Amino acid sequence: MTRGILTLLLTLTLTFSLSACSDGVDGENEISGSAAKTYDLDFDEVRITKQVISGVFQAMNVLYVRTGNIEYIPLKLVVNAPIDAGKKITITESNAALVRVMQKGGEFSKIETGTVEYGSITPGENCKGEFYVTFMAKTEGSTKTTLNGKFEATVQQVPPP
Repeated sequence: MTRGILTLLLTLTLTFSLSACSDGVDGENEISGSAAKTYDLDFDEVRITKQVISGVFQAMNVLYVRTGNIEYIPLKLVVNAPIDAGKKITITESNAALVRVMQKGGEFSKIETGTVEYGSITPGENCKGEFYVTFMAKTEGSTKTTLNGKFEATVQQVPPP
């Protein structure tokens, strides 16, 4: 009897552990590319916010969030306004940032080329989009890395109106 209970507990623990792990894909939300293999970018959910200060649209933020006792943001994409929904935007170091908000693991190289597209930028609406980025090589002769992402969530305005 004790052996059966122990086996059941081990099976349940293993099943829970495997289901709690994210492999960088959460429904319509995913992170891929060579940089995704180098950095710890596992996440549980995506949040999309429209930043408005004094009534002026400032930026769109896509946050890939790892939930738990403490929330971590393994990846945050910030793109400065102006942004038109449904149009591909070229992103550069001057109008966008891809940031790792983690305690360890290093930072990305500078963005060499990239694009992002938002399906909606209206608070309360569902936004489905994607981004593709190539980073500059860290050192001469090293390989450039890429980071691609898909995202879908309801747009929230920050601070709230």
